[in-house]
Amino acid sequence: MMRLVDEECGVVASIDLEHGNRVVGLSFRGNNVLREPGIPFLAPWANRMPGGFHADGQYYPLNPALANLELDAAGIPIHGLLSNSGLWEVVRSGASFVTSRLEFWRHRELMEQWPFAHQYEMMYRLDAGALEVNVEMKNLAAVRMPVAIGFHPYFTIPGVPRDHWRVRVPADLRIVHDERVLATGELLPAELPELVSLAGYSFDSGYTGLEEDACFRMEGGGKAVAIQLDRH
Repeated sequence: MMRLVDEECGVVASIDLEHGNRVVGLSFRGNNVLREPGIPFLAPWANRMPGGFHADGQYYPLNPALANLELDAAGIPIHGLLSNSGLWEVVRSGASFVTSRLEFWRHRELMEQWPFAHQYEMMYRLDAGALEVNVEMKNLAAVRMPVAIGFHPYFTIPGVPRDHWRVRVPADLRIVHDERVLATGELLPAELPELVSLAGYSFDSGYTGLEEDACFRMEGGGKAVAIQLDRH
């Protein structure tokens, strides 16, 4: 477990390298804004995948017999291969930052599911009271590699009931899905208000058409948690 500290702003981040290199705690002046399981990293794909994928005209089936697939309640592979991986190694660290690397190509059980040699380098850094996360992927294969990484943050607003939360989703388009929550390829206007109340309401949709430097925001009871998506 790595513990990053920004003493001036009173922010502490706890990183569990042995379980997916995920953030498991993010506290401001002692108030943790994360709940279990924290912020899992999803790669080399995020969301659901029905049995396999196509790349450059070739079909690559996933192999459930390898037992390294996470499945949803309907038995569909979800969240990639690394959300709980213990294969990360620290390459640089300090009081307020840590950079870790996962060499995907070295591990046969991963390559048999996703046969593209590549690696990830992820940096967490506390700066001015915010946690910055930067992921760099390097394709080491001789062919083009499909990839669709993501994060799955489990935020909370300490001391404020969920029915009092409101969220801002900075996207113009909604990804249409079928009854298995698999994307159909169709896009529709998001048609969301500026702030969506979560009172009696749950999201289970994908959105795209993000604003430039999009900012997702969740607020309630005079408190807020925000994710700023920067383009590099």
